[in-house]
Amino acid sequence: MPAVAPERNSAVERASLVRPPLPVTIVPERPRQDVIIHEVAPGDTVWDLGLRYGISYQTILWANRLSENDFIQIGQKLLILPVSGVYHEVKDGDTLESIAARYKADPQAIAEFNHVTNETLAPYQKLIVPGGVMPEPPRPVARPQTPPAPAARPAAPSIARPVTPPAPQRPITGTGRFMWPARGVITTYFSSWHPGIDIAAGLGTPILAADGGLVTFTGWDNTGYGNRIIINHGNGWVSTYNHLAAIYVRPGQYVNRGQVIGSMGSTGRSTGPHLHLEFLLNGRFVNPLGVM
Repeated sequence: MPAVAPERNSAVERASLVRPPLPVTIVPERPRQDVIIHEVAPGDTVWDLGLRYGISYQTILWANRLSENDFIQIGQKLLILPVSGVYHEVKDGDTLESIAARYKADPQAIAEFNHVTNETLAPYQKLIVPGGVMPEPPRPVARPQTPPAPAARPAAPSIARPVTPPAPQRPITGTGRFMWPARGVITTYFSSWHPGIDIAAGLGTPILAADGGLVTFTGWDNTGYGNRIIINHGNGWVSTYNHLAAIYVRPGQYVNRGQVIGSMGSTGRSTGPHLHLEFLLNGRFVNPLGVM
């Protein structure tokens, strides 16, 4: 007996041949619109939180009325804006234009992000000012000083004593064996965006040279490192010590391994006293934990 072909639903078959598949709708991800609260955890810094939430670290400082010299504490609750900018509380007489002028922002961007108009602004209303920056505080005006009264009698001329110049230093080359430059707790580890480690301890903790070498730079660094020391160890290795409160060495000076060169601080882009330590080998950053 010949095999009987299975019965087909001709209507369904025709429909599948004629009707195209339904298109897949892709909904683009929208930026966050609301302000969230972050509870500070061990190891958090304002700089790291800015990277985590995709906003500038200054935005976090401004929203929480912090300065770059303030500390954040474990358990502290921080306001986190959805975009970089300023969190503004509306006051009597405020308009979108006056708010934008104050923070160097776009009034249309403020209106669209907060869904407001000049007519709907109300005192104590909180607005997010996208791209806004806080105005700098006014600098104090220096008052003219009254010149001191002339002395009744001229001072006797002082006799200048000859100063013996310091003896030239013996060049010191590094041993290639690095020691821990400070006691403390590691709060941030080495990564592609953080080319060093952060060691946190009390303000004023002594900072030691990790190895002997020549001091090539001391002073303020405008890129965020604050007070900084750079030591060339003479064998391809360079170490840098950052955010210092005090510097005890000078450029051109040779230092020994373990010599005190400064004290721990919180200068530059820092939210608490710590040492940001970097090692470079032939110009490339190296994880300090791999060589100490």
